[in-house]
Amino acid sequence: QFYTTAEKMVVKPDKNIVAIIGGGNCSHIMAGVLNAYNSNITVRILTRRPNEWGKTVTVKKVYVDDAKDIVGKVSLASDDPAKVIPGAGWIIVSSPVHPHEEMLNSIATYISDYAYLGTIFAQGGFDWKAKKMIAAQSGRLSHVAIFGCQHIPWSCRTIKYGNEVAWLGVKQYLNVCLSIDASDSSFAKDFQDQFAKEYGTLCKIPVRIIGHFLNISLVSSNQIIHPGRLWSLFEDYKEGDSYGKDEVEESFYLKIDDKSANTMQALSDDILRIKAAIKQQCNIDLKQVRDLGERIADMYGDEVTDKSSLKAIMSSNTGWKKHTVGYLEHSSDKSKVIPDFTTRYMWDDIPFGLVIIKSIAEIFDVKTPTTDKVILWAQKIMKREYLVVDSKGAHLTGKDIKSTGACFNFGFTTKESLVA
Repeated sequence: QFYTTAEKMVVKPDKNIVAIIGGGNCSHIMAGVLNAYNSNITVRILTRRPNEWGKTVTVKKVYVDDAKDIVGKVSLASDDPAKVIPGAGWIIVSSPVHPHEEMLNSIATYISDYAYLGTIFAQGGFDWKAKKMIAAQSGRLSHVAIFGCQHIPWSCRTIKYGNEVAWLGVKQYLNVCLSIDASDSSFAKDFQDQFAKEYGTLCKIPVRIIGHFLNISLVSSNQIIHPGRLWSLFEDYKEGDSYGKDEVEESFYLKIDDKSANTMQALSDDILRIKAAIKQQCNIDLKQVRDLGERIADMYGDEVTDKSSLKAIMSSNTGWKKHTVGYLEHSSDKSKVIPDFTTRYMWDDIPFGLVIIKSIAEIFDVKTPTTDKVILWAQKIMKREYLVVDSKGAHLTGKDIKSTGACFNFGFTTKESLVA
């Protein structure tokens, strides 16, 4: 239980202190933007590389011609949660998805009750992990609100670690799920409005509070875009394969082909079938689970210059023009490269993306042919076993399933528990 009555909201940590957990791309842009746009905000960073962070972070707004740089102050960078977390009103996890549970457990004892605990990107069952962590605190964090963004607010890339970041694009609005438990429905609505105003002011992006966290778990986003593109490029890849530097496609989006667009669409269609089954069997609002192309075109607005097809939407999004397919240089032949399968495109978006989608589909008895196909391809490259195929179909019974974000790993094994 997080909130029970309005009267219990009497003790609050300092909402002017933001603790950012992780040192990735979005940590950099938050460190620059939050303080630059809100001079009263104190930014702290919890990172494994504190000595590489400067006192300021410069944000280069490269998607706007001749835009001025944005500079924000960093109050503290440390690898010690005891220095970063206590008293923070906002605790925002900004990292790849796969270490979320470990990160939450490392900061649990330092979180102040009545804090806002969330993540910049809630794919991967963030709410399940946060609730598990809170439950382990035996009631001490009974009033922490859990939130998660449906999509990363900014497209960005670190230029110089701890000092400088490129701002490549921005969403028109943020969809945010907020987990509270209020016996008073009017209080719940008032709290949602208050949170949306506060978070929107912090990020300088309009915030929309959406319904159930399944709107994020089933979102047609990175978890289908990244694997869909990689499968289409490397469907026939075998261990040890290499490619000539002049032969490879380096652009992730701008030169997207029909095969990639069709695969992403098929993955999106798998999700929409799950949505339809949930709506038919349960009374739950999933209106934010949308077709991939429709969602991107709406969320990026005028940054998408051609909305005639999914392929056109993906390739004409100006905020995505600098994203590349990752390659590693061949160890012995400098004219060749090999695909980089060590990135979050695989290690987040398969076990904490497609596997979650498949686990929800199994509970609602929905077939997901394209999702199955891409998981089977990826797990072979990753040397993992999540999905097993037998005479009755494909099932998440592989030996490595416990290391994933599958809903049943967190005790969600029935329709009722998933939609509660």
